[in-house]
Amino acid sequence: MTRDFLISLALFAPALWCQTAARAEFEVASVKVSDSEDGGADWNPEHGNFTAENATLKQLIGFAYHFAPSMISGPGWLDSVQFDINAKGKGDAPDSQVRLMMQSLLEDRFHLKVHREKKEGPVYFLAVKSGGLKAQPADTPNPTPFPRVPPGPHAVMRESHLSMAELADALTYLAKRPVFDRTGIEGEYRVMMWWGNSLESDAPDLFTALQEQLGLKLESGRGPVETLIIDSADKIPTEN
Repeated sequence: MTRDFLISLALFAPALWCQTAARAEFEVASVKVSDSEDGGADWNPEHGNFTAENATLKQLIGFAYHFAPSMISGPGWLDSVQFDINAKGKGDAPDSQVRLMMQSLLEDRFHLKVHREKKEGPVYFLAVKSGGLKAQPADTPNPTPFPRVPPGPHAVMRESHLSMAELADALTYLAKRPVFDRTGIEGEYRVMMWWGNSLESDAPDLFTALQEQLGLKLESGRGPVETLIIDSADKIPTEN
């Protein structure tokens, strides 16, 4: 069975790292080991709430601390055991606040302890190809509708208001390496891209899609790479 994956930029919205007056917490949360046979993971921060199905602890940590899974170092089981979460917050909290609430939940229910390390390593630089950016400004009157995506096992990114810095954040997660914006392009744009996410797909890969569909490219280089180190975490969360 094939299905499309819509890449939500809620995963890549900048996190709020400032100190808060009170610890951010969900009002109520259910956390349990998933018993689903479906291997696909799904999670969604929305209106101050957070739901997840079949998500690994590494994926949950990645959302909470704004790290791509490839930049999280810890025991192997972080990638294998899956969890279902249904957490309700107060009011219409922004995603940055939901991240902080998720950090509290992971600390309370998994006794998660982490620290950060930074050193130079391989990165990508987002740059513009010679033909220029292939995207309309977000404020374009009567913009051209996004094209239809052909059926098949592939991923889709479709955003009406996206800056190049936000795109670089998204690509950090997808390319599994830090991506820094070097386009020099300001403002927000209407961005759509689709690419193959399995061996069965005949769609272009992420790097080719970026060049052909958006007129952008990823250039390899070296730069500061921050890694989230998992010091300790429980494999089974505390009871609801």
